[in-house]
Amino acid sequence: MLITSVFAIILMGLGCTNSKPRGSDIPLTAVTFVSAEQIGGTEGTADSTGLTLTFSADPTTLTVDNITVTGATKGTLSGSGTTRTLAISGITVGNGETVSVAIANPSGYTIIGSPKTAVVYKDPTVIKTVNARRS
Repeated sequence: MLITSVFAIILMGLGCTNSKPRGSDIPLTAVTFVSAEQIGGTEGTADSTGLTLTFSADPTTLTVDNITVTGATKGTLSGSGTTRTLAISGITVGNGETVSVAIANPSGYTIIGSPKTAVVYKDPTVIKTVNARRS
């Protein structure tokens, strides 16, 4: 037992351990961000309500905090596996124009192919409120 302990101390002094590798030593899994497509919208009549995000493999640690949307306000992220749904609202681009979706690397993964763009739709109908005065 004493010999084993001494041998372990010598190995540790040389930098050898039997512990798990440090976080930086663990290889990241590459996942391709394949596409982003609008859902819920109809050109010229209804706003897009979400984006379907498709990946080549399941980025299990992906959260809404890893996602940046330009041209709309991001909401909740749902789904699992290779397809996720991101709710959007407050679209600031025009009807039939594109929003940009960028994904930062979630823990343990490298995302390839980010950012992507998706065509979104808006209802161009503007409801105006008129205050009429009675005389």
